[in-house]
Amino acid sequence: MNQPFAPYINRVGALILDGLIFGIPLAVLATILGLFDSTGGIIAYYALALVGSILYYVLLMQRKGERNGQTIGKQILEIRVVHETGTPMTPGRIILRETVGKFLIGFVTCGLYSIINYLWPLWDNRKQALHDKIGSTFVLRADVNPAGGGQLGSAPPQQTYGEPMSSPEQPAAAPQAPGGAPPPPRSGDPLTDPAPPRSGDPLTDPPPPPPPPPAQ
Repeated sequence: MNQPFAPYINRVGALILDGLIFGIPLAVLATILGLFDSTGGIIAYYALALVGSILYYVLLMQRKGERNGQTIGKQILEIRVVHETGTPMTPGRIILRETVGKFLIGFVTCGLYSIINYLWPLWDNRKQALHDKIGSTFVLRADVNPAGGGQLGSAPPQQTYGEPMSSPEQPAAAPQAPGGAPPPPRSGDPLTDPAPPRSGDPLTDPPPPPPPPPAQ
């Protein structure tokens, strides 16, 4: 598999879309239930958000085939989460990445961790956020065929995950004379230079050198 890492702007866009898709109905439900009217209700709201986020991410990201590792936001922005082993995302891996790596640590640190976490891909050489490192995952573009070919875009070699970078093409080796030895250098003097190799084709072989002048 050889796919470019997802652009940072796509990751941010997917995060915002998922937040709207999941957060707005949750806020409406919490308002109807009056959870914002008391301290106990706010605690219940966070508990409801935790359970709801687990269901949202697990049910979507564990899908089979090309939708594995995608939420609705990631699907729209054409990116996906993959495990570093290349195997599909499972419920356990999703909970570790999304619930522990994002929600719980961010809640315990009062949001400080979340700020650093979401900015981390900007300077990470493998474009991972902290929750990617916790979950052993990468976020890749989903609009690229991992089998090779059919790529809708390109990326520098250091921006890809999967196959190692190919080495630059080597210049062609100089032709060698029969026997494996390189041809001797030529001085341009037809009297001393050896005759060039001939194939026997009068259309392609160079003309033979002129005979030496008669002795005086």
